[in-house]
Amino acid sequence: MFLFSKKSSYKKYLLLCVFFFFQLATFAQIDYTTNPTLTNLIEALEGENLQISNLVILSGNPESQIALFEQDFINPNFLMDSGVYFSTGDVNTELSQVNASSNSSSTNNIFYEDEDLQSIEESATFDVVLFQFDVSLGNLSNSLVFSYQFASEEYPDFVGSIYNDVFAIFIEGPGIEAAQNIAKIPTSGNPTAVNFVNGGVLGFFGSSEANVDLNQTELYINNGHLNTGEENPLNQPGPFLVDVEFNGLTTLIESTAINLLPGETYQVKIALADTADSIYDSGVFFKPIRAPLVDPELSFTKQGIYLGDENEAQVGDEVRYVFEIFNNGFVNLNEFVFIDNFFENYEIEGLADLILAPNESFSFELPYSITQDDINRGALYNTASINYAYAEFDFSRLSDNSNVLDENHPFYNSNCPDCNVVLLPQNPELSLIKEASFNEENLNLGSLIQYNFNIKNTGNVDLFSVRIEDNLPGLRLFGEPITLLVEEENETNFSAEYNVQLSDFTIGKVINQATAIGYTLLDEEITDLSDNEFFIENNPTEVPIPPCDVSIFNTITPNNDGINDVFVIEGIACYPDNTVKIFNRWGVEVFSAKSYDNQDVVFTGNSSARATYKSDEGLPSGVYFYIIQYTNQEEKITEKGTLFIKREN
Repeated sequence: MFLFSKKSSYKKYLLLCVFFFFQLATFAQIDYTTNPTLTNLIEALEGENLQISNLVILSGNPESQIALFEQDFINPNFLMDSGVYFSTGDVNTELSQVNASSNSSSTNNIFYEDEDLQSIEESATFDVVLFQFDVSLGNLSNSLVFSYQFASEEYPDFVGSIYNDVFAIFIEGPGIEAAQNIAKIPTSGNPTAVNFVNGGVLGFFGSSEANVDLNQTELYINNGHLNTGEENPLNQPGPFLVDVEFNGLTTLIESTAINLLPGETYQVKIALADTADSIYDSGVFFKPIRAPLVDPELSFTKQGIYLGDENEAQVGDEVRYVFEIFNNGFVNLNEFVFIDNFFENYEIEGLADLILAPNESFSFELPYSITQDDINRGALYNTASINYAYAEFDFSRLSDNSNVLDENHPFYNSNCPDCNVVLLPQNPELSLIKEASFNEENLNLGSLIQYNFNIKNTGNVDLFSVRIEDNLPGLRLFGEPITLLVEEENETNFSAEYNVQLSDFTIGKVINQATAIGYTLLDEEITDLSDNEFFIENNPTEVPIPPCDVSIFNTITPNNDGINDVFVIEGIACYPDNTVKIFNRWGVEVFSAKSYDNQDVVFTGNSSARATYKSDEGLPSGVYFYIIQYTNQEEKITEKGTLFIKREN
């Protein structure tokens, strides 16, 4: 500590005397009431979630040094609507005029020594205002918040001097070994005092050897004085940003006592003092004390681990869920209740009686057997919550899930975006067998081929809207879409019919493949080409078509008995590029036709060539000659022979 010369002290007193001759009248902007009762003070200091009791004023004059205030205007530099104001000077002067001149409102002639206050500033014994009270926290609070603005007439000339007026808030009680001052500058940790929060310029009467912090200017409001380091004039130049008689004041400072015990009682001591002398006063505007509700902090994590085949999930495979409850708050928690729709009415050993202290954890694992519905969905979607209690209050916390999917993931579920998701390996498969059957020993043009389809779900996912497609021209397919469960086989629902066509004789067989099509629950299309014998293979189904041999019957008896009534050329329909001509014994053409087919184009024994014979009477019995020409795979073939027409007499 250092001392000023007597000249400096004398000058300070001289300034005080000059003040009385140059005081300027101003208009008050703050409503205030002096000489509050202890009950008034308790009501003004008592904020949310706490109770104040046993308040006692240990030092100070309530009539001149303590007031209750309120303001109904908005001032960006004065951040309080109401509260308690206390001063080392006279509240009437300080709250009724602006900072028009260098001023010291009063000398109260109070000398008080407080060990805690003097541990901060040894000479903080002048005009001391000090009151003490008990604060009882609510059951859901573990901190106290003190909000204030410190003001002083020591600014700015005595920044860096021994006149370091100081403000302190001391607290002691359960969990606190000794009284602690929490009224500290939040950005530096220094006490709230003139030398530690100011305009950033060493005062005219300050010394570079002093313990001073000039770096907290963001917390300081210049209320009209010069801030150049030169001595301020008696008349302050302004502007006066706050309508009080102080050269400067701090912005709103919040000091918080943390890690207190909910429901416990603490002793609080609030002290303000002039330092080294009793002139050039300081004051504090003080808001009601708050005890914010504590949110009993708890983390609850959930992780699902699939333990089955990584390629194909099966019914009954196990998923192991790992849970951890961690108390990352400051209070004991109990009455835990676990809720998870996968484990309804599941009792977890040790949970019901658990008392979880701060920084303690409790873990448990639960097995889950997957179902076919789970596999169909491709994933398990669920979340969990934990209910718990603190004091008489109940809380709930959803699990933090480690298996949450991004919204672009194919298995993302918009109905449960924050769910824990365990992916289950899907392997959807279909298998199809297509078999052919027919009743004729030799297939001819128009012969009927019947197809039977045997379809099986050979994957691990149920399939829906299962149908069969077959692109064989002329095939008639029967059967409606079906649902096919895992390992289910169906050989009765689908069938088909096909009549042999001319084009089949060209290649000598009917060959094709059908396609089975089904859909998973997630609308994924699954297909399989048919095999002719096995589910696991994909070979086309073939039906051999024997070649068409042309056989000519050489006798007709056109008597309409249905036997040999027409000239039959067996197999000729397989070769539509044909001509048939019939002549009598004299070489006269009696019949000629193209594309002979034994049905629509056919010789019935009647002439179609000359008018010599009436077509409705028919040709007479006798021997005739035929010439048949047709093309077989680009080869021109000619058949000649005799035809005997026999009519009954």
